[in-house]
Amino acid sequence: MTVDKPLLLTPLHRERIKPITSKFKSTLIKGWTGDFLLEGDLDLIQLTYDVGLGDKNSNGHGLYEVRNLRDGL
Repeated sequence: MTVDKPLLLTPLHRERIKPITSKFKSTLIKGWTGDFLLEGDLDLIQLTYDVGLGDKNSNGHGLYEVRNLRDGL
């Protein structure tokens, strides 16, 4: 796979970004909830959608919902 553009993840409303912590087995996992804009190569974006962003993806962490900016984020 040839990558045309790197991925860029930008929070849309910094005041609404919330840290979240969960525990899987004995591992503490830190993450964030909120609205983000993910830009970059479409093949890489599809890959992140298929496998998730970050660690512990096989356990359901790193999943995200695709929303349209016109939906009033």
